[in-house]
Amino acid sequence: MHTHLYPPKFGTPVPNRSGKVDTNGLLLWGVDELVTYHYLICEVYRVVPATKLPYEQFWKMSKRQQADHIWKHVFVENTPISEACRGVLTTIKALAWIPMKSRWTPIANSSTSRIPVRTSTR
Repeated sequence: MHTHLYPPKFGTPVPNRSGKVDTNGLLLWGVDELVTYHYLICEVYRVVPATKLPYEQFWKMSKRQQADHIWKHVFVENTPISEACRGVLTTIKALAWIPMKSRWTPIANSSTSRIPVRTSTR
C-alpha cells in the first residue's frame, strides 16, 4: 500500500467538518477508501468470482457497499495474508479502529478518536 499526499486546496469528495465537498477533489480518506484499495478489489474477485458478482454490479454499489463486500470476503471469511491486506490491518491498528460487526469505530479514549469514521450499521 502506498499513498499520495496532496495539499487541502486539491479538494475532497468526502464529506467533512469544513462542509466543503468537491466531487472532483483528489483527497480521499476513511475506512471505506482504505478497504476498497484497488488491489483488494482484485483479491475479492479471487474468492467471489464475476460469475457470482458481475463487475458491472460491483461498480454500481456504493463505496460503503463495496467496502463491506471486500471486508466480509477478504478479511472475515478468508485469511488476509497479502501485502495489501497487511497494509490495511497495519493502518487499522495504528489508528486504533475496531470492527463493530461490519462497520468501524475508534477505540474509546484513544488519541485517534477524533478521526471521523462512520459508526452506524446501515
